[in-house]
Amino acid sequence: MDFSLIEEKLSSYGSGGHYLLEAYLLQLLKAEADSQNQTLEYFSSTNNHLFDAFAPNGIGDIDGPVLIEIVQRLSLDRFNKEIQKHARHISNINTTLLLISPSKKTDKEREFINQFLPRDLRVTLWGTEEIQLLMKKHSVVANELSEKLFSNRFRIAIENNAEDWKEQRQKLIN
Repeated sequence: MDFSLIEEKLSSYGSGGHYLLEAYLLQLLKAEADSQNQTLEYFSSTNNHLFDAFAPNGIGDIDGPVLIEIVQRLSLDRFNKEIQKHARHISNINTTLLLISPSKKTDKEREFINQFLPRDLRVTLWGTEEIQLLMKKHSVVANELSEKLFSNRFRIAIENNAEDWKEQRQKLIN
């Protein structure tokens, strides 16, 4: 399965597509955490959390507590806003901020962003490549999630029912 195809299909769903993509990524992260005997706590969009998920014992090869934030596009301005928003959480307790952005990032952009990163902050950036690797590693889960995701959208289209995107996201997460 190719992540860019999933992203392309969901982009046609308007703003709700981003939330469905976020739910998809959270489930992939859950599969990664489970495979490593790690814990992943994610939060519904109705809660007022500063981040999308928390991995108290790390996620994958990132050790220690990890705050996870999924952003649609990661420009330099958005990166700075996320750092400011999370700085007090990640500077005091040796916590890593994992910023996941489905938008494609080049090595040049990553290098530019890392130049502005305060040295006492631990931040990891994941883009399309890392997401694709996660999908490959957990291909069974990725395929099941894709089928579930698109069968729900197809069902809604047939029923001509405008189901709330928050409800769709919760169904995918649960």
